[in-house]
Amino acid sequence: EKIRTGPDTISFNTVLSAWSNVGGKNAAQRAEEVLKLMEKVTGLGSGVIVDRKSYTSVIKCWQRSGLDDVSHEVIDLMNRMMEQCKQGNTDAIPDIVTYNAALQAFALTKGGSDDKRHAFQLAQVIFKDMDEARNIYPDKFTYRLMMDICSNLVENSNERESLAKNFFEQCCVDGRLDENILMAFQAAAPDSYRLEVGTNKIDDLPVEWTRNVKRWVPPKGRSNYRSYNASNYQNEQNKKGKAKKKRHRQKQQ
Repeated sequence: EKIRTGPDTISFNTVLSAWSNVGGKNAAQRAEEVLKLMEKVTGLGSGVIVDRKSYTSVIKCWQRSGLDDVSHEVIDLMNRMMEQCKQGNTDAIPDIVTYNAALQAFALTKGGSDDKRHAFQLAQVIFKDMDEARNIYPDKFTYRLMMDICSNLVENSNERESLAKNFFEQCCVDGRLDENILMAFQAAAPDSYRLEVGTNKIDDLPVEWTRNVKRWVPPKGRSNYRSYNASNYQNEQNKKGKAKKKRHRQKQQ
């Protein structure tokens, strides 16, 4: 039996991940070269299959390249992922991490008005595609990024207020609101923030707005993530009470 000694998908992805942590234009270009090689040999029996991790790492490379506008590079990568999927490569289907990486790249656009407007339009396309075509639900990071995108890319104050308010309302419906999104909403749309939130703190807002957010809670003796949801918390307390009564009965027996 022939033993394959060449690099595999994990090897290539490790290299791409390393480039994504370097930053700079050169790192992004080198990562693109590696990715194109992966695309070339995928499906040829080489043991290499370009996947969502591969593309996400290169998107992060462009995101951290320091260039003013990388929206063209990012949307090209997303389109190449879709082409891989059409060819039957299900490993290349984007996930929430991929979409958030793309949105963050758009949010960092520093070009002129036309560049920012184009980046914003692409961000809207990506957000809509994620929600409608891929059945991937936005998480709290997605909504924070959309607030940042409104702040950084939409120059007209009235339009920015309206867009940020729409994203805020959708975030509340999805139960994804947290402190960071509140701060980003205040920065993007101060007038709407005063109307929707006022002087209230996160704990004073409707529980439904935060029901799907995980919050850091330090329990006794250990650390854990717990859903920030009043009903879930009460259910957990009831379970603890029943367990305590059960232990008490066992001791009496």
